[in-house]
Amino acid sequence: MSIIQQILESQGLSNHDLVQLLPQKLSHKTVQKARTAKRPLSLKMQENFTEALNLALKSKKSYTREELFPKI
Repeated sequence: MSIIQQILESQGLSNHDLVQLLPQKLSHKTVQKARTAKRPLSLKMQENFTEALNLALKSKKSYTREELFPKI
């Protein structure tokens, strides 16, 4: 299970919750890709996802792109 999957499940967030926060920058498909971590996201999509996640968490914890998308 990916770190993103763990965070979203622990906070009770769905893909739709994140897309609603940045509808011009994120799609459901992008969030699903990040969640499963099977295919890489572009740097810009990683930044957009990180921004949406931090907005959704409302400063409970702020994540960096590097924490969410570690280089393998």
